[in-house]
Amino acid sequence: SLEAGELLQVAAHRVASAMGDPSASQRRIVHPPREAESDSSLQLGGSGLVQAEWIQMLAAVQRDPRIRSRLDVEEHELGRMLSSVREATDPEHVDYTKALPTASDGELPEQWDFRRGIIEVEDMLKRWVKHTVQHLGADVPSLRRVQRMLLTMLKGARSSEDPQALSVLQAQLVDAGVAQLLVQVLDARIATDVSTTSWALLSGVLQGEGRVNKYVQVVFYKAITEMEDSGLWQTFNELMDGMGQFTKRARALKVMPSLSASEKDLLKEFDEHLSSANTALRTMRLMVEGHYAEMQDYLFKQVGNSRSVNVLETSCLLLQRICKHEASADTTTDREVDVVDSVLELLIELAQGPNLRNQEHMSTLGLVEVVSKLLAANFVQLQRAAGDLYPSRVRLLKSQLVQVLLALLEGRQDKRIHATMISRIDLQVVRERIVFVCLYFIFGTREQSSGKASGSKTIGIPLDGQTPRLFLPSVDPTELFMALDNADDVALELLEDLTDDELAELCSEGLDVLQLILELSPHSKEFAAEVKPRSMTFEDDPSKYATEREYTTLRGEFHKAEVYRLSYEFLRRFVCTIEVVLDGHLQNLHFHQPLTAMFYMQNDSKQHILDTVPFSSPDIKAKAFIQMCQEVHEESKLIRQLSKFSVLTGTNRRWAQLHLPDGAHRPFQLFLTDDAWRMQLLLKLALVLSLCLGGQVGTFLVPALAGSKQRGHLRWTTPLAQDLAAALGALYCTATLIWLAVTACIRVPLHA
Repeated sequence: SLEAGELLQVAAHRVASAMGDPSASQRRIVHPPREAESDSSLQLGGSGLVQAEWIQMLAAVQRDPRIRSRLDVEEHELGRMLSSVREATDPEHVDYTKALPTASDGELPEQWDFRRGIIEVEDMLKRWVKHTVQHLGADVPSLRRVQRMLLTMLKGARSSEDPQALSVLQAQLVDAGVAQLLVQVLDARIATDVSTTSWALLSGVLQGEGRVNKYVQVVFYKAITEMEDSGLWQTFNELMDGMGQFTKRARALKVMPSLSASEKDLLKEFDEHLSSANTALRTMRLMVEGHYAEMQDYLFKQVGNSRSVNVLETSCLLLQRICKHEASADTTTDREVDVVDSVLELLIELAQGPNLRNQEHMSTLGLVEVVSKLLAANFVQLQRAAGDLYPSRVRLLKSQLVQVLLALLEGRQDKRIHATMISRIDLQVVRERIVFVCLYFIFGTREQSSGKASGSKTIGIPLDGQTPRLFLPSVDPTELFMALDNADDVALELLEDLTDDELAELCSEGLDVLQLILELSPHSKEFAAEVKPRSMTFEDDPSKYATEREYTTLRGEFHKAEVYRLSYEFLRRFVCTIEVVLDGHLQNLHFHQPLTAMFYMQNDSKQHILDTVPFSSPDIKAKAFIQMCQEVHEESKLIRQLSKFSVLTGTNRRWAQLHLPDGAHRPFQLFLTDDAWRMQLLLKLALVLSLCLGGQVGTFLVPALAGSKQRGHLRWTTPLAQDLAAALGALYCTATLIWLAVTACIRVPLHA
């Protein structure tokens, strides 16, 4: 009917306005006549039932993926246009001048508009900022539109093909005063959605391509130190405090079998709080990223403000509330882990540099105890979601937990934090984590090679299998030792197939724990004695013991110690130590050794660096050394790719790897393994063959006898000598060609 059609047109107009459709103003909307507008049946706000139906319809439209996709496309196009408004309005632009008509009565093509004056992006941004600041509390809809346009411009710049577009736009934003505007908006606390968007904008302005924009970071620091920004930090503090209090209520609801509508809304609100907290934490990390000492100190105390917030204490308190103990960690979801990751990344950035004051303060906030509890937690909900005993999210999270402790020790020349950490850390947890990571890697490779661990991941242990039983505290140490001894060979065989990133992702927690042990051991003999493996002897003969129980007990202790020793030694091969000079003091620096350096870096390359690096000055020596190391690293990566090449593919390659020698199906591996000694053998073989061939030819190839028909030519003394020379020549050519082919496969790509 006509009435229904008019109602649908009104609804469509309201949908376009509510959704913020940038093209809504360009559409022609046919409004209903005035008499229809006055009719109470068409007044959507006059009837509760009609209003409820309208809200439901609007929610359905917002959830429609087609609408969201269209909005994303239009927002992207709008952001691109706003970011390039200068080119679109420049009357002297090359493309525009070419399109201008030459005749006096000519017209521009349809796709071109007449241009009167240029519009600069900086001028446009300054006008937005000026208007928003003047009407900060009075014109909230305009503030929301400005925020949406700024976000759209940042998205468009990030997706631009121009690599400089994002950095240029970020510089224009801070120069126009957008940073100060966002600080004022957060200080005013206008609305929850406005504050959330402001945090997202601050993060977008600071986040460059892969790292923080240093120019924006410095300008932002200068801006906030010259103004009263107490509200910014107070808003952050309240957001983190509310997040911590919200967590307890939300977790109580998650364990309930059924929820009411209001309780579901509460969990939905909790997810929104998690997203807001994660954005705010990420923004704080970007403020101090790159060891920015001035901002690190400012986050500790905002000198000059009427109120100051210690971001270190606020972040540590949030971490303790989200993961208070092992039971709470077992119910942690992916969204909560995102927040924990952001907290840990922020704490690491605040401590590195090193920032001695932040390190000392953080060591008194209970971080060591929290880390020990979380390292021992299983994170059951994440395990069930991934179907794996040690999911990737848990691996990376626990690695970051240990990295926080390592950040507290970075660059320390005293023993205060070392002593504090040694007295508070749980040594049993340290030992258990080394064993767990090693066992997961070894048994995971066995599961993967047998085809039990499905999926795209390299290594995994399904929860529904038999292997997780070996990780239980009640497992027999003798059974565990025997299983480890049987699976160790398979793990070592598949180790070379992993990339450096895969090894770091799988074993990063264990390697970081090992680094922590190496950092703390020189400062306490008791600690070193507890965590370093000890050699034990055991005579496996029941008749030598008084009772069977004594024999079983001592055998279990021996095998338990052996499992720890094997695990420690397995991971220790990946951690190396170098000596560095920091502020005139010699210190040990422990780091993860890449697999390329372990298996694919040739000793000749190392020796070449030592023999040719210049010593004329420290700067020249450092630059030349770094350049040579980069060249050797690229060479090692190429050798790795060649070594992994196999003439077999798929399941056949896996079978051959487990049952055949590497040289049977990996030709490059045959010549490049063990510091390429077979390549050197080829050179020696070619030299020996050339000498033998020369001696053979010189001895048995003689001039023809006088009076023969072949006088003046050379002849072989016997047919056997001729065949022997041909065989030596063929062997010499084969050895030389193989050496040339392998060398060309290495050298040509490096110099291409």
